[in-house]
Amino acid sequence: MLAEPTGSCTEDNMQLKIFWLLVVLVITIGCSSGSKDDLQNTGNDSNSQLDHGSEQVPVIPQIVTQPTEAIAKHAPTITPTPHPLISNETPPPINYPVPNSTPASVAPYSPILPTGSVPESVSAVNNKYFNGSVTGNGAITLNENLIDVTTEDGDSIKVAYRLPISLSKIPDRIFNGAIILTDLSTLASTQKSLSLSDESGLLLYEVFTSSEEPIVLDPNSYINITQNERGESVGSVSEPIAIDISTSTGTIKIVNDQTVSINTASGTFQVYLQNSHILSSSRESTDPFTGYRIHVWIVRTT
Repeated sequence: MLAEPTGSCTEDNMQLKIFWLLVVLVITIGCSSGSKDDLQNTGNDSNSQLDHGSEQVPVIPQIVTQPTEAIAKHAPTITPTPHPLISNETPPPINYPVPNSTPASVAPYSPILPTGSVPESVSAVNNKYFNGSVTGNGAITLNENLIDVTTEDGDSIKVAYRLPISLSKIPDRIFNGAIILTDLSTLASTQKSLSLSDESGLLLYEVFTSSEEPIVLDPNSYINITQNERGESVGSVSEPIAIDISTSTGTIKIVNDQTVSINTASGTFQVYLQNSHILSSSRESTDPFTGYRIHVWIVRTT
C-alpha cells in the first residue's frame, strides 16, 4: 500500500515543472530567432551568387547640377546713390563712338621770309616745307626775290630769299636753268645750300653749313673758298675765322661782313661773307656742337 504524497512533495514537483517549462520556452524562442537569421543569410548569399553570376558593370554615382532660376534670383540688386555734390549734374556721355570727322585739308605752304633785314632764304618743294635734297632742270622765274622753278620731273620748287644789302639785285626774268637745293639742318648743326644756274653758269649761290674741320667750298670750277684754321686765341665761345677766295688770278682774304668783287672766265662775281666762326659749346648744353661754321653768298653781276 503506497503512501500518499505529502504537501511539501507536491510543492517541489510543481516548482520543478515550472523550471522545465521555462527552459523549454527559452530554447523555443532561441531556435525561432536563429531560424530567421539563417533564412536572411541564406537569402543574401543567394543574391550575391546571382550578382557574381551576371557580372553586372558597377555604376559610379555622379553629381549632376542643373541651373535653376533660383540662383539668378539671389543676385544682388545695386541701386546707385549719387553723391550730393553731383546729384544735380548731368552725367557726361561715356564710351560713345567718336564720329569720323573729315580731315581738314592742309593748305599749301608758301615760303615766307622772317621780318627784318638779315640775309636769309626759305624754301618749299611741292607746296611743303622743305627738308632734304633736290636737284632739277626746268623753267625758272625770278620775281621780287622769289625763285619759282618747275622741273622737268614735275616738281615745284620755290625759294624766297633776301640778299645782303651790299650785293647787287638779280634782275627779274624767266629762263631755263638748273637748281640744287639742300637743307639737312638739325638742332645741333646747320647744313643748307642753294645753287642756281642759267645758260651762262652760276647765277646765285648760298651756303650756310657746319663742320668739325675747316670748311672748303667750290661754287664753280673758277672759285674756291677755304676757311682758315683756328688762330692762337683759344677759349672763346665764338671766334671769327677769315676765309681765302682763290681764283685763277690769285687769292683774296676776307673777314665777316665783308664784300669783295672777283673776275673769272665765267663772269664777275660778288662774294659776301655773312659770318665765319669756330664755335665751342659747353658740355652741359643741349645738343652741344664744337666746330666751324660759315655763311657765304655769291651773285654773278655780269
